[in-house]
Parts: sequence; C-alpha cells; structure tokens
Amino acid sequence: DVDVFRSSEGDPVLQAYEHTSLAAQHFRRQGETRFLFVVNFILGPYQQVTVAAMNRPPADGSVPGAASDWQLWNRFLQQSEAAKGRTLRVSATCFEGPCFVQELLRAQKATHLGRFLPSFTNGDNYLEVTVHLASSEMRRLRVVFQHSYHLIANGLAYHLDGPVESQDRLLFAHYCAFVDVQRLRQV
Repeated sequence: DVDVFRSSEGDPVLQAYEHTSLAAQHFRRQGETRFLFVVNFILGPYQQVTVAAMNRPPADGSVPGAASDWQLWNRFLQQSEAAKGRTLRVSATCFEGPCFVQELLRAQKATHLGRFLPSFTNGDNYLEVTVHLASSEMRRLRVVFQHSYHLIANGLAYHLDGPVESQDRLLFAHYCAFVDVQRLRQV
C-alpha cells in the first residue's frame, strides 16, 4: 500500500507505523499479523509512506527458498543502522512523464538508502525506515513532485544486498501514477 499525503513541513509524521490514519495501523485493525516493512519518505510538506507485508516461511519448508530469504531478512534486522543503510537499496524508474523527469531518473542507479541518512525503527512485528529528503540535491526532486507529479507514472523497487551480488533480493516494488498533489489529504 502507498499513502501519499501532505504534512506540516516543520512537523512531519516521523513514526508512520504508529499513525492511526495511515495504512499500517489500518491493516493491523483489520487483523493483519504479517511482518510489516514501512518506508516513510519525507519531501518538504509531502510524504509517501509505503507498507509491504512479509510472510514468514512455512515450518514445513513447502515454499522453496523462503527460509533462506527470511534468514537474509533476519540478518538485515540485526545490523546496525549504518549497516542497514548500506544494505538496503532503492531504485526508481519513470514509466511515463516529461522528458526532464525521465532524464533525471535514467541517470540514477540503485541507491543505498544510507546515502540519505535514514532512521530505522524496529518494532515487535515491523521495521520502519524514515528518509528525510532535505538535502540541496533533493530540491529538484521536490520541484518536480510539486509541479509535475500529476504527469508522471513512476515505480520504486527496494532491494537487500546479499553476501554476493547473485544473492541480492528484491523485497517489493510499487507503482504510483499521475498523483495530483494539490488534492492530497492533510495528515
């Protein structure tokens, strides 16, 4: 699930998992028990919070590779924040949009989130990553988001680096299309 909303630039939602108006708590109220992975991007007065549910492997081993994937995930959870930032990567793509946006994203490769100094909150059955995109290089992204997001279809994919490249794992991906930021709800 993806929540895109406005928040106060001076007081953004830093703990999206706990916020009762957002998807994670909605899913919990509906009985969701799987491990939730929450990624909270803050870009000025806008936020994009993505929630992915992760299955634990079945005890009988009936899903090939599930146990090794879960072991990789557990090793990631045990890492320090700095190590998590070096291990977790995000890649972006633009499926449709103005040529300057496509050029901006075409030059990007999968980026380790540690570059943006994220914070990590581990809970009993969730992990939240909060990324405050406030650097000068993100100003261009903010302008694009504010003025052109309604013209853009984009996707983000989240990966974990494995011990060797052949063992990298795609955690999940999401797609957003033609979001009118002028009509976003205030949270």
